[in-house]
Amino acid sequence: MKPIPKYLFLHLFLYLIILLMFFSSINILKSEAVSNATALVVEVKPPWDTVDPGIAECILAALNKAENTNRVLIISLDTYGGWLDSAFIIGDAIYTARVPVIGYVSGGKALSAGTLILLPTHVIALAPNAIIGAAQPIAYDPVSGSIKYVNESKILNPIIQKATSYARVRGRNESVAKLFIRSNLVLDADEALKVGIADLIALDVNELFSKIRGKVINTTGGTYICLLYTSPSPRD
Repeated sequence: MKPIPKYLFLHLFLYLIILLMFFSSINILKSEAVSNATALVVEVKPPWDTVDPGIAECILAALNKAENTNRVLIISLDTYGGWLDSAFIIGDAIYTARVPVIGYVSGGKALSAGTLILLPTHVIALAPNAIIGAAQPIAYDPVSGSIKYVNESKILNPIIQKATSYARVRGRNESVAKLFIRSNLVLDADEALKVGIADLIALDVNELFSKIRGKVINTTGGTYICLLYTSPSPRD
């Protein structure tokens, strides 16, 4: 049996090196952009439309499941608002989410605490008839049932700072975010899109999917490409 020439060993070695570099480059490309083909939906709508600790717990559980299963989280909103603390708990979790979070005002409104939840989402989508804003805090007296608008700077300024930080990290209009709180500004879908708060208008979930399909979204967990082609997974 004739010995194998040394130059063949060299060619084989170089070939293996090239193959290794090729597959390594594929892995790098995959790690830079991971696709999401399914979504998890959590709804805040009547009769459970008040943003409170129970809703916060539900959304955080949904986000945790979305992160563990590498799915897009869609928060579907139709709410007048609720508790400030609960809104910040939800907003802070969305702010650091490892998967794309889409805030979709599927009903007629996401006001007050609902708007604060929207601001840190990676994509804000509104139904054509939706309105957002009116986020000035109020003090409610459970004994008399009276409501008082809060104007003290010690309370307003931290809320404004939190809202603008949410807007800033997503490249949204910070001045408008301030006006939601300081002046109770309310915007319809077209106005929110025009001033740089909303990203798109969608009549329903199917239109939402078609408009975000292929969208590249950066999160704390990496870069994702949304490839949503089918109806959302069951609300589990």
